[in-house]
Amino acid sequence: MKWIMMFFFLCTASTLKAEIPQPSPVKVELLTDVANVKPGGAFILGVLFRIKPGWHIYWKNPGDSGLPTSVKFGLTDEFSVGQLRWPVPARFYRSGDIIDYGYAESVLLSAKVKAPAELSSGSTVPIRANISWLSCEKICIPGHANLELKLPVSEMAAPVNSELFAQWEEHLPSDSELARNPFAAKITGRVNAQGTPSTFTVLLDWKFPPVNVEWFPEVDGAFDIVNLLYKTEGKQTHITFTAMIFPGQGLSSNFLETLVAYTDAKGERKGVKLPIQLRGAINPKNK
Repeated sequence: MKWIMMFFFLCTASTLKAEIPQPSPVKVELLTDVANVKPGGAFILGVLFRIKPGWHIYWKNPGDSGLPTSVKFGLTDEFSVGQLRWPVPARFYRSGDIIDYGYAESVLLSAKVKAPAELSSGSTVPIRANISWLSCEKICIPGHANLELKLPVSEMAAPVNSELFAQWEEHLPSDSELARNPFAAKITGRVNAQGTPSTFTVLLDWKFPPVNVEWFPEVDGAFDIVNLLYKTEGKQTHITFTAMIFPGQGLSSNFLETLVAYTDAKGERKGVKLPIQLRGAINPKNK
């Protein structure tokens, strides 16, 4: 069903774009948190999406429709670029019981970068980003941009855009192993060797009564998640789902990466990464 809806949205968007030029509801900007690169130093590289009111773009798992937003940074091989960092997404409810995962208003997708120590002061570092997205409201419009900036190399790295990067750092999900994790998780269920539907149950015991708890699984092309139910009562959240393995497919990982989102006492949206073991021996921390 998901792929049918994605095909429909893309065909609709492409037809509209061919007949009537559509102004893009999304503006993108390539940013760093430093004004110059220090040899051997670290910095953060990001793409800021500014989204027209009423529109949204998509998370790494787009949900029931849409396409994941893509950001590919380009630097020379001597630079080490970390994985793309995704802030906590939101749910968007569309007609036909379709639920999308993504972002409205604005979002910063970023990655940590480590510069090589061999850079020469006075030289210039070119940085490129290849970006694509699908923005949706009543219709969907695909977007694409190739951005570039050049940073000088200096022995002293001067910070820039500090407030913006600090703001979005607060919206990144934390690891569930951290001491400040707001809940303890008990997970039951395993994918069986026969590939028949497998039911999983996740019980979250919170340190405080949570508000607006939501659960976001990442994409795995080997299986689909169906019969998803979750409910929060008091200081407990119950999540159940069924993993449907596609015929002839093998799991790419023993774990399904998921995200638990909630609203804290300050009204800020927070998230915690919660990997769920799909097969193999039981993880002691999930007993």
